[in-house]
Amino acid sequence: MNDKHVDNLLLELSLQELPVAPDLRRKVRAEIAREDLLELDSNFGFEDDLFEAGLDSMAIMQLLLLIEENFGIVIPAADHSRENFSTVKSIAHLIRARQRA
Repeated sequence: MNDKHVDNLLLELSLQELPVAPDLRRKVRAEIAREDLLELDSNFGFEDDLFEAGLDSMAIMQLLLLIEENFGIVIPAADHSRENFSTVKSIAHLIRARQRA
């Protein structure tokens, strides 16, 4: 098992186990709405599917830039998965894991 594989496994485990503060989830949701990446109504929840709401590859690229600007982290290409960007909650978990890496 190489180091990259071990790092990916550790990140997967941390994504599942790290608690994410509600304020981080709110900030991610607010950034998505503020930048008009998606039209989210007030009932859109932290676990609602962003792809069903219209998230596409262009919006993900914009979101990656927002994450870098607002949270000071770069999300590596290995983490650019549908699972990691499917909900506000999953994005917040990814941010939290990368902040602690």
